[in-house]
Amino acid sequence: REKDQLKKEVELNELNRSFNGFIGNSISIIDIKEQISEDIDQTAHILILGERGTGKEAVANAIWQHHRKKNDTELTTFDCGGISPSLIQSTLFGSMKGSHSKADKDKKGYLESCNNRMIFLDEIGNLALEDQQRLLRFIQFGEITPVGANSPKKLNTQLIAATNKDVEDPLVFAPDILDRFNEIITLPPLRDRKDDIPALIDYAIDMECKKRGLKGALIIADDLYEKMINHNWPSNVRALFNFIAKMVRKFGAAEVGLKDLPDRFTDLITSTDNDHDFILPDLPLVDTDLKEYLSRFKDAIIEKARSMSSSHAEVDKLLGQKDVEKNRHYMKKNK
Repeated sequence: REKDQLKKEVELNELNRSFNGFIGNSISIIDIKEQISEDIDQTAHILILGERGTGKEAVANAIWQHHRKKNDTELTTFDCGGISPSLIQSTLFGSMKGSHSKADKDKKGYLESCNNRMIFLDEIGNLALEDQQRLLRFIQFGEITPVGANSPKKLNTQLIAATNKDVEDPLVFAPDILDRFNEIITLPPLRDRKDDIPALIDYAIDMECKKRGLKGALIIADDLYEKMINHNWPSNVRALFNFIAKMVRKFGAAEVGLKDLPDRFTDLITSTDNDHDFILPDLPLVDTDLKEYLSRFKDAIIEKARSMSSSHAEVDKLLGQKDVEKNRHYMKKNK
């Protein structure tokens, strides 16, 4: 048994060493690392699901590091929410001369520019359904049709996509999106893998101190360390890293405990999830209708539940209701 245990530890250490920048030893993260290592190759198109700040880009980079082709020297990233919807088609799929007022020559889109390489499309839930269908056609047939073109082009671009939205929402996603991708990776929120927080803290401190050329390292006292471990981190890994960066900027290579933190720091690790997601207004209310405000508060709670879930059933469970979310989408779909 000891021999088998030692073998497992050696294998786990080797696995973790091969994932630079994707930190975690929890069961769920080890499972994702094994999925990347064993289930994915240079032909698979991958969809990454997870809340905001969970580390979807770190997963995309891990996939690229493990399966990129020799000529692929950098992972191209395209933010689907960072460009005007009217330009998405030509930007992603390319355009032909004369296809629109500014098209004075043929232009390659991102997908064609990454032919025989990988591309990471972040937040594909921001794409219109029509553009999603074009993307799914590319996944299925390996071809795109530039705007204004009469015939399709064959490509060998490997696609990694990510979203924090509900992939089962027919108002946001094409209905067959999960069926088209070869691999689905679901990244759990940090509150569900707190075993990873110590390793993430060490990684972030080392990264931030090196970035600033510090000779030593920030040391976190036991009381503050325990508070950080037990905090739910509503914005996940991103929030944890931002908090550590904030401490390194203020304290540098020093030992820091709870007593050393000003209120603006302690507020970040003592407030509840709702305090981060929704700020109450100053009283008395001025030019604000209370009924309208309460309605916005209700909408904020529902949106939070949706951001934390990957299905209608999960939303209903978080909100303590039965089939409300599912029926809402059914009614909208059949209007």
